[in-house]
Amino acid sequence: MSSRSRESGARVKHRSAAVLALAGGMGIAAAGCEDPNRKMTLEEQFAHQVAAVESLATEAKAQAQADHQEQTKRIDELAAELAAQAQRHAELATRLQTAETALAGYGQLGLEQAVQDLQTARADLVRLDDELRSHVAEIGKSLEASARERRMLTGADAELRGYVDSITRNLESKSTQARDVLRTQLIDRLDKESSMIGLSVRKLENQVEAGAARIALAVQLLRESLQMEQRAIAGRQQRIREVLAGLDQPVTTRGGGNPDEMASLYFKDAMALHEAYLADSSNTQQLEDALLNYRKGLALRPDDAEMHYQLSRLLLAVDRKAEAEPHLHYYLKKGTEVQHLDDVRQWLGQE
Repeated sequence: MSSRSRESGARVKHRSAAVLALAGGMGIAAAGCEDPNRKMTLEEQFAHQVAAVESLATEAKAQAQADHQEQTKRIDELAAELAAQAQRHAELATRLQTAETALAGYGQLGLEQAVQDLQTARADLVRLDDELRSHVAEIGKSLEASARERRMLTGADAELRGYVDSITRNLESKSTQARDVLRTQLIDRLDKESSMIGLSVRKLENQVEAGAARIALAVQLLRESLQMEQRAIAGRQQRIREVLAGLDQPVTTRGGGNPDEMASLYFKDAMALHEAYLADSSNTQQLEDALLNYRKGLALRPDDAEMHYQLSRLLLAVDRKAEAEPHLHYYLKKGTEVQHLDDVRQWLGQE
C-alpha cells in the first residue's frame, strides 16, 4: 500500500512541474507582446497555451479522481478484510468461551487437552489481533497518503489558477498597450498623409491657376498678335493696291517723269523710313511705308542690287526671312560690295 502512495505522489509532482513549466512559458510569451504587429499571433498563442493548461488540469483532475477511486477501492477491500478478521476474532472468542465453559465441565482426564485448546485459541486470537492492527495502520497510512495527495493537487490547482490569472491580466494589459500604441501610430500616419495630400492638392490648384493665368495671357497675346498681323496685312494690301494703281498711271508726278529718278527718290525715302523704324520699332507704320517705297523703287528699277540688299536687310530685321531670301539670292548673283556679299552669305547660312 505504501508503494502505491509513493507512485501517486510522484505522478502529482510530475503534473505540478509540467503545469509550472507551461505557466512559465506563458509568461515568456506574454512578455514578448510589445510588438503590436505580432498581437494576433500572441493572442492565438495564448489561447493555445490556455487550452493546453485546461487540458492538463482536466487530465490532472481525472487522474486524481482515478487515484481517489483506487484508494477508496483499496480502503473498501481493507475494510472487508477487517470485517472478516473481526468475524474470525468473534469466532475465536466464541470458541474460547466455549472452551472455558467446557473446561469447567471437564474432569481430570480432559484438563490437559482443554488447556492446550485454550492456548491455541489464545494464540490465534493474538495473531488475529496483530493482523487487525496491521490492517488498521495500513488503512490509516493509505488515508493519510490520499489526503496528502489531495492537498498537493489542491495547492497545484490554486497555484496554476494564480499563474493563469496573472498571465491573463498581464497579456490583456500588454495587448491594450499595444493596441493603443498602434492606434496612435496609425492616427499620426493618417494625419501626416492627410496633410501631405492637402499640400499636394493646394500645390496642384496653384499650378492649375498659374497655368490657367498663363494660358489666358498667351491667348490674349495671341489675339493681339493676330490683330496686329491682320492690320499689317491690311496695310500691305492697301500699299500693294496703291503700288499697282501707281504702276498703271503715267509716271509724271516725281522726277520729271524719269523712272530712274523716281526709283532713286523711292529708294531714298525707303532708306530714311528704314533707319527711323530701326531707331523706334514700335512705329509699325514706318515699317510698312519703308517696305512700300522699296517695292515701288524695285518696280521702277528691278535690277538695282543695292535696293534688293537693303530690302532684304529690313525684312530680316522683322523676322520675315522667307520674303527676304529672293532678294538675298539676287544680290548674291548681281551684287559687287564685298562686305554686303559676306553678310548675304552669312544670312543664307553659306559660311
